[in-house]
Amino acid sequence: MVLKGNLEDFNLTNILQIISMEKKSGDLNVTQNDEKGKISFLKGKVIYAERNYKNDEDRLKDCLVRNNYILEMSWKKACKERAKTLKSIWEILRSYAPKDILKQMIQRQIKDVVFSLLRWRNGKYEFISQESLNLSKELITPIDMEFLLMEGCRIADEWSEIEKNLPPPETRVRKNISDNTDMEEDEKAILSSIKEDATIIDLINSSLKGEFESYEIIARLISSNRLVIVDETPKRRISINIRKKFRLLMGIITIIPLLLLNIWGIYNQLDNRGKGDIDFILIREANREMNKIYENIQLYYLINHDYPGSIENLTQSGLIDTSYSIDPWNRKYQYELKNSYFTLYSLGPDEKEDGDNLFYKPH
Repeated sequence: MVLKGNLEDFNLTNILQIISMEKKSGDLNVTQNDEKGKISFLKGKVIYAERNYKNDEDRLKDCLVRNNYILEMSWKKACKERAKTLKSIWEILRSYAPKDILKQMIQRQIKDVVFSLLRWRNGKYEFISQESLNLSKELITPIDMEFLLMEGCRIADEWSEIEKNLPPPETRVRKNISDNTDMEEDEKAILSSIKEDATIIDLINSSLKGEFESYEIIARLISSNRLVIVDETPKRRISINIRKKFRLLMGIITIIPLLLLNIWGIYNQLDNRGKGDIDFILIREANREMNKIYENIQLYYLINHDYPGSIENLTQSGLIDTSYSIDPWNRKYQYELKNSYFTLYSLGPDEKEDGDNLFYKPH
């Protein structure tokens, strides 16, 4: 199965559902500018995921060392062994840390990576099929994709509210409690990693919970005054915000005249060239929309092992918006299916079945 393209055309949710339903094994690589992510599958279930290699490893180290699962010296030994043998850091850590903790760390990393990648709206993806695994089966607990997607949707809805209630990640906080008998276990776990004070990002990294769950717990602790803010560096934050707003304002002031000139130029061109050029623009838009329909017809086939009977089947299944079924001349796109072959076209500017019809040709 070949899955490769842009997230603007197929969002990550659809891609993950296809891999899950087809019970595929392999790696899904996703890139966005300089950021990279990888999700590994075994028979349609997620077994591993990683983002920025250095960040993932730093977070793993913080959690293991701060919670006394391994010593700092043991971590350094593991890193040296990894450099010599080129083995996975997870495999090497089996000699230093409890296996159940490592399994929990892998589960935490999988959820954090998948949930963060689900927020990407642009970038590129490629699925590479393979059966071999880089991790010992003893460390793997496959996760059902349906659970990850449902939890990812919940987090996407609630993330902005959590962010509003928390100061920046670099903010230093300190425990403000002597008796923790009436606290939740997850709150105790977060506070146990603080000796004097720490930054919020330190608490996130040392938590056995995922990023979002940890943020939720920290927000509760700050709200109940069990964590107090020591240094929020307001002056630095304010100066950064002022500079950002100033640059944004200058950018807007620069761009608006250029936009107005472009709009005026387009208007004059259309006015001078007349209906012929207007049709040319609409024809180009129709081809773009038919390309979108064509790609989603292929996606529908991958999911259902059959072509849709009509374009309405695509809108009913949520693959395209209803607006894509209407061409630039406000008429429905034509779709004909015969013996596993389909034809996709627009009637064009004159609404007649003649030589002006626009037939889609795949790129």
